[in-house]
Amino acid sequence: MRYLLDQRSYEEMLARKSHPRDCYVRNQEYCHHLYIDGVKHTVARAYMPA
Repeated sequence: MRYLLDQRSYEEMLARKSHPRDCYVRNQEYCHHLYIDGVKHTVARAYMPA
């Protein structure tokens, strides 16, 4: 799995209107993955408290 550590990737993830179901955890509570060119990336910032 690939990881994205930067703030820009987190903001891009939040800006997208739709994500595949597997990008979410806890019954679709929050998104923590992002697909870029068909490759799934974990967005590390999504795991950090706001």
